[in-house]
Amino acid sequence: MMFKQLDLYLDESGTFTETSTNPHERAEARKQGQRFSSQLVGVLVPRGQLTKTTARKVLEASFNAAGLMLGSQVHGTDILRGDSYDALIKGLVTQINSKQWQPIRLINQEGVSYGDRVSTYTNMVAELVLRICEQKSREGIPEISLRLFYASVKLGENADGSSIFLELEEYSKRLQEYLAFLAVRQGLAIESSHWKIEHLEWGSGRTWPELQICDLLSNASHNNYCKCAEETAASLRDAFGTYDYSMVVRLVLKQADRLVQEGSLGLALRVLAERLIQDDGGGEV
Repeated sequence: MMFKQLDLYLDESGTFTETSTNPHERAEARKQGQRFSSQLVGVLVPRGQLTKTTARKVLEASFNAAGLMLGSQVHGTDILRGDSYDALIKGLVTQINSKQWQPIRLINQEGVSYGDRVSTYTNMVAELVLRICEQKSREGIPEISLRLFYASVKLGENADGSSIFLELEEYSKRLQEYLAFLAVRQGLAIESSHWKIEHLEWGSGRTWPELQICDLLSNASHNNYCKCAEETAASLRDAFGTYDYSMVVRLVLKQADRLVQEGSLGLALRVLAERLIQDDGGGEV
């Protein structure tokens, strides 16, 4: 995908509270019993290629391939696992691959905490955007202009039952701040000056067909693809490819990579082993 003007559509699975430092949010997380790591999942496409009409056609073809009826609302958790579900996901992957769109995923498998739920969610979005831009730079595209469309982030409810959402202005402010911080921390300050988020817009993950695609991809891949048959999971993993990320500390990996390039394989292994010991809480190499 040799384009510098891109659109990123993004949905999520999980509450982003399993690592929260807020006692109330941690209590809610325990009450809900979430047994999987929160993640962000979406599709990266050339600017303007993914429209509501195009997305609806992709969904129709995928649902037809599975013998399922497509309604106005789509939510992966409402579709039971089984042969029809696998046919739906495989059909969706086939449609995405045929259009050369790029599925993307970032999972907080390591349980990284940035504070409360909003901070963790927006930091993960920033991390994902940075990794996408860095990957595109490695692919020979140093300048990136990104439009981001994301499923609305519900924070709670008012006394009258109406929903409270993360406001666009707050979302944008946090995202830009975290992006700048991450770029400096990762030694990408110069490169990041060529990476821009031009537009932010939130919508409904249930009713926007573009975000419905993201919802299905996220539902199929969450909790180690537990809802999918092995063949279906493999096809989805292949589709994610190099755009399947976890929140592993990249500074350690970069240090190890530098040592490998210098021919210091023993030191590279030691750096990685020490990190594993640190994560495990102790032990011997």
